[in-house]
Amino acid sequence: MSLTSALPTGASTSTPRSAPVVKSFTSSNSNLANNGGTVKLTAKVAHAATCRFAVTHPLDWPGLWIRSCRTGVATLTFKIPVNKTYNIIKWVFELQASANHLAAIKTVTVTQNTNAALVTTFTATPSKVPASGGTVRLTADAVRASTCRFSSLPAGWSGLPKTVACATGSGSTTITFDKNPYPISNTYYFLASASGVAGGGVSKEISVTQAAGP
Repeated sequence: MSLTSALPTGASTSTPRSAPVVKSFTSSNSNLANNGGTVKLTAKVAHAATCRFAVTHPLDWPGLWIRSCRTGVATLTFKIPVNKTYNIIKWVFELQASANHLAAIKTVTVTQNTNAALVTTFTATPSKVPASGGTVRLTADAVRASTCRFSSLPAGWSGLPKTVACATGSGSTTITFDKNPYPISNTYYFLASASGVAGGGVSKEISVTQAAGP
């Protein structure tokens, strides 16, 4: 008599399928200068047959790359172009490891700096002026800037626009408020922008309020 137990009719002899696992998903460089460069993405997985790499941000960036990862490792070399914008770009790469109609997903982010001059903070001291008038100092802190430009919104404020040096990281100018003869307070708006060797960025805006007159 055979010692092998008989399986019930219709029973499956297949091995249970293991779900794919992403052990790690890394980039060779997590920070890049504005001129871009090459990054190597490395995925270490288990129970996966294919690895799909995609760029999920910036949203308008096309690209989908599929690699075999049956050995447990898959890589992709990606060239990030020059950042011509005024903003820092966050490149988000997505990995999808799949097999047997199952998938595991993980992302990694690479930060790309901008070389454009930017105003980081813009202040008015004081930000409130008495009805009798007075002076206010406008100060802009900037990065990668050689000059800072102050202006009013709308244009026409006496002494503005004015451009000052801010290569040291900040620049300032003083504006004068005349007496407010009206029985209502007024709010005035001012802009600061910065310029450097790679151009300038978006202006920052602040407001100054003058108290009501008698």
